[in-house]
Amino acid sequence: MNNFEKHCFLFLGVFLIFVQSLTSADILNPEDYQIAMGNNSFGIEMYRQLSRDNTENIFFSPFSLYTSLSILYEGADGSTRQKIKAVLEFYDDDQMLRSGFESIMAYYNSITTQNQLILANALWFQQDYPVSDDFIKIIQQYYQGEVDELDFCNHPDQSAQQINQWIYDKTLGKIENIVSEEMIDPLTVMILTNAIYFRGVWKYQFDPEMTDSMFFFVTSERKVKVPMMLINDEDLLFDYAENELLQALELPYEGENLVMTILLPKQNLSEVEPEFDYENLNEILDDLHSENVTVYLPRFSFNSKYIVNDYLSDLGLGEIFSSDSDFSRISSLNNLFVNLILHQALVEVNEQGTEAAAATVVMIAANGHSYQKVFYANRPFIFMIRDRQTGCILFMGRLVDPSV
Repeated sequence: MNNFEKHCFLFLGVFLIFVQSLTSADILNPEDYQIAMGNNSFGIEMYRQLSRDNTENIFFSPFSLYTSLSILYEGADGSTRQKIKAVLEFYDDDQMLRSGFESIMAYYNSITTQNQLILANALWFQQDYPVSDDFIKIIQQYYQGEVDELDFCNHPDQSAQQINQWIYDKTLGKIENIVSEEMIDPLTVMILTNAIYFRGVWKYQFDPEMTDSMFFFVTSERKVKVPMMLINDEDLLFDYAENELLQALELPYEGENLVMTILLPKQNLSEVEPEFDYENLNEILDDLHSENVTVYLPRFSFNSKYIVNDYLSDLGLGEIFSSDSDFSRISSLNNLFVNLILHQALVEVNEQGTEAAAATVVMIAANGHSYQKVFYANRPFIFMIRDRQTGCILFMGRLVDPSV
């Protein structure tokens, strides 16, 4: 082992950023890079939100969320549109934005070799609900989106089943049953879905015979035994950088445009995360250079599921969840608001490569101010019998299971 060899032992925490390099001759338009930069900035801010007061594993797809919110932007107007634009860091030219998504979707879905990348969007809306033709055309043309009518009101079970099957198919069976029948209430008139699937084969694969049980230091007080993979080849060069806080390493997949970027704190993850922003990430990436590196990486897999309403509200998108939202470019009725945004993602990293999938579901409801009020008691509730004249409560209870 020479003096220039670095030993990367993953002993604190790993967070993953899948970097899709836009260096192909097929995608060199300025708007493509603009979307990538906006997505990365948004992704880092979402990571900061998800990691706040959270010591568990985190995994999500910034691009899945970013694309779903971009489709919402296409249907928004007024202050709602401006707030989405600010959070996603869009430029002023909407046509450039659409052309950028059109080319990026086509580029990613054309990736072949030994890697596989699938991106898909769909719009599902209540039968007979008036949806703008222009909105539908934008989704179909620029976001490669499918559009279909469902009967949420009368058949929420069948609607959930059809949407879940679509997500299951697009993620090659990795994301299952993200939408439940209970999530579709009588006010649901529209659901946006995005799915992303990735399977990448390492350019330099880990030898399974070199994998050994070793300690992973979750904290300074807690360590666990994990299967630790190893690459130790003096002839291999990896993109590597380090500063006073961390080491950075990129593991390429076949084709080399797709890489896994790993940021490894030298001490504690808690010292790195407060400084983790778009500018600091770019600085460390700019310092990457070829170097011989001995790599230890744990074999792992896990699944994450989030309701992201509060996180997005903290980023400045609270209006989309309120009755003040303006989605008049979706429907002339202009009575829509986002009820719920779900996001689920999973990842598996082993000696051969990486498999990852994610799905975003945006539940859109009709504002009760324009529709008849609905009191849908399909969940546990408190009830009482009282005298309105005196206000005296005569009986009081809680119904949890009416089938008993």
